[in-house]
Amino acid sequence: MNNFIDITVKKAIGFDFIINELSILSSYGKSYLNALNPIINKTDLEKEYTYLEHFLENLEKLKPLFSLLPRFKDIFNTVNNCRNGNILSIVELYEIKMQAILMNELASVFNPLRVINEKIADCTKIVMLLSDNDKFSYDFYLYQSYSKRLTTIRQEKKRIEKNIHERKADKEQLLRERARYVSMEEEEEYKIRKRLSLELSPMMKIMLENINLIGHIDLLLGKAILAQKYQCVKPQITDNQFVLNNMYHPLIKNQVEHNHKQYTKNSIELLKGTTILTGANMSGKTSVIKTVALNLYLAHLGFYLFCQSAKVPLIQGIKYLGIDSNNEVHGLSAFGAEIDAINKIIKEIKQGKYLICIDEFARSTNPSEGEKFVRAFAKFAHQYQTYTLISTHYDGVGNNDMAHYQIEGLKDFSNIKYHTDLNRLMNYSLKKVDHNSVVPKEAYKVASLLEIDAEFKKYLEECYKE
Repeated sequence: MNNFIDITVKKAIGFDFIINELSILSSYGKSYLNALNPIINKTDLEKEYTYLEHFLENLEKLKPLFSLLPRFKDIFNTVNNCRNGNILSIVELYEIKMQAILMNELASVFNPLRVINEKIADCTKIVMLLSDNDKFSYDFYLYQSYSKRLTTIRQEKKRIEKNIHERKADKEQLLRERARYVSMEEEEEYKIRKRLSLELSPMMKIMLENINLIGHIDLLLGKAILAQKYQCVKPQITDNQFVLNNMYHPLIKNQVEHNHKQYTKNSIELLKGTTILTGANMSGKTSVIKTVALNLYLAHLGFYLFCQSAKVPLIQGIKYLGIDSNNEVHGLSAFGAEIDAINKIIKEIKQGKYLICIDEFARSTNPSEGEKFVRAFAKFAHQYQTYTLISTHYDGVGNNDMAHYQIEGLKDFSNIKYHTDLNRLMNYSLKKVDHNSVVPKEAYKVASLLEIDAEFKKYLEECYKE
């Protein structure tokens, strides 16, 4: 489901931070993560959550995986080539043997825990095929037991090399003779490699399945560690309910707390149709939208969520139009690019069940017309079976059929004459309000707190009185 969410939207909502926070230990885990697609089947998603729940319950018992998983070298191409009938080199045969041994070692630790339904398949037949006389060993060589003819050739070559070393007979003749035996040895080794590769070929199905499972195990382990670190929660998968209680965005929270400031968690419920989000500039509307989008996307990937509790529906995708979503189109004005992007989003709204995030739409045109565009889009989206969250600084955008949330904004600062740290004066709490609620007009307050030029301030006050 590559069209579930655009790569620029993933970046805008902070998904890269989640990827960087994941403790992926093996190359197979990284490949599994890179190929990860959202799960939109309820049964499959609940199965993934059950697995993750078991991993969290057994993290202490899973500790041996921390040293085992990094030892897996990525030999997917080698295994796949063997599966397809290619003849392997001695090095490739050795790599397959070593990985088969490591898979058995992982199976002995992981399988007894029964944290998931799947098991690492036994690879003993592969190990024994690549061992001398079926005797287990950690090395690999084209053993003489593979061919009596190879034994004879090697013995004769060794005799000739001894004669060369001891300078017996004509050296040139001995070198020519040696070259002939080297050629015979290579020919016989090729036959052995070919036979081994063909015998291994049907066994590679097991190794490929193990490789995929190892990647999944590695990702589940990473998810569990992340969930434990941030005290994330397992969401309830619903048909239509979409509720995030005390949600937060981990990247933004880390940044705020790094600056010794207090981060505000918020709760929100989205109903099918349009939900309006208002608040003054710098009040955190964009953060709320990104937090909602990130958590819903993570839910579809089988991650625990960054909130206290959650109920989430399954959707077909997430569409986001905002300052960070890179919706510019070459040759169009800023507003033209917005219209082009909104038109594409409208097509998705008509086709299915999506989360549509619109952050300050029509901000690049004049306020009089901008307000009409936003109000029209809010009404349009409200009739469809999708979840549309619109942030705006325009008044009168919603109606009494739509949910309306507002960020509190600036606290009482009557006793404060000057303050550059607006964060400490801002209340970032969400509250549900009536659709007639007026958007806070706090630009003048902000300018006052930042001690704007006194002469300019007089002109500003006259304009506010007009």
